[in-house]
Amino acid sequence: MEAASASATLQKDVAHARVCVNRARKLRKPKSTAAVKGAIAMCESRFADALKKWAEALDYLVRNKLDSGLARASITAAGLECRRAIS
Repeated sequence: MEAASASATLQKDVAHARVCVNRARKLRKPKSTAAVKGAIAMCESRFADALKKWAEALDYLVRNKLDSGLARASITAAGLECRRAIS
């Protein structure tokens, strides 16, 4: 999932990100793919979909008490970027 996230957010390579997601699923079922799917949606300029995925990712972090502060800040920043792009 890390490779998929990096491909989508840093390299803006959606095709490679999708390949990485599929490979990760074959190795082990991920607990959540919301953040990666949000990054992919942002790369494809599907900001409304991305915003939903970022909200889902944040909910997952909070619900499972995995919030480190840095993760919340990153997801919140991505959500703000989506909101700016939509408006």
